[in-house]
Amino acid sequence: MTSPKAPILRIRELPPILERTKQELLVRGRSPATVRIYEWGVQTLIKFVGDGDRLVDRDLIEEWQGSLVTRLNPRSRALAATGVRALLKWAANRQRPLCDPFLAQAIVSTKVNKKQPRPLHPNDLIRITAHLIERCDLRLAAQMGERPPTLRDLRDRALFHYILGIGGRVSEVLQVHRTTFEREVIRQKGGTAKEFICQPGVAGLIHQYLAARSDDLPWLWIALTPSGVVRKLDPAGVLKIWERLAAAYLVPRFTTHQLRHTAATALAARGHGPLEIADFLGHADTRWVQIYAKTSPNRLQAARADLDIAT
Repeated sequence: MTSPKAPILRIRELPPILERTKQELLVRGRSPATVRIYEWGVQTLIKFVGDGDRLVDRDLIEEWQGSLVTRLNPRSRALAATGVRALLKWAANRQRPLCDPFLAQAIVSTKVNKKQPRPLHPNDLIRITAHLIERCDLRLAAQMGERPPTLRDLRDRALFHYILGIGGRVSEVLQVHRTTFEREVIRQKGGTAKEFICQPGVAGLIHQYLAARSDDLPWLWIALTPSGVVRKLDPAGVLKIWERLAAAYLVPRFTTHQLRHTAATALAARGHGPLEIADFLGHADTRWVQIYAKTSPNRLQAARADLDIAT
């Protein structure tokens, strides 16, 4: 008795399969951001081929992955491969398979070297914090004859300290609502739930920022456009805030992920263990946080050297 012939899958059949795969991933709890990354990976395959009648086979998968080597960095190649692998597995696991069950095995995993964390230098952190507090001090502004703090000033100060205090990713922070920010359950990378708990000191800064707002948007963090239109803040807008602060306070440019590294490194430097740091960051595996314990002594040594007396 001969085995049944493997189903033939063509490029033109991928878009409808992709839509069904996306729906299942969302039902399984994957975050919309993760699903968009998977979709992007499949689209790189579709655009690479162009010919809708081309068969999706091992040769094509190998050609596609080879083309990515010169166009994408290892991390992006790994994400693209994960997206296509998820689609092929979905298609193969139907009651009536849509493709060869072994086709997903043709995708070669890309090794991604884990980057060392890049927390802000302690002196840069002190500089930014001091300037943000000074800029938002009403009494000091009156004494110095300077303009009072604006809504943008209050937002930037609150956002900076909020991210430091909860160690969240930018996609997570932007999910928070203004009425529930002190205890907010968000969906983190991978689709699992995580609770953000805002500490009293940072909550005070946020209440000052909210008191200055006149809009009725439900989101905690808003973008203030030159035209006066108020909308929900997006990741690009957050990066612009950090770029502006870095330029104003003469420190190297930084990202939200560096603030996350800064918070984790500070916890390690103060003696908190891997379990606490992993829970704080939302990591399920404590092995991911060991690098912070290795990084903090170097940063502390640099801080001590900067505070030494010149001879």
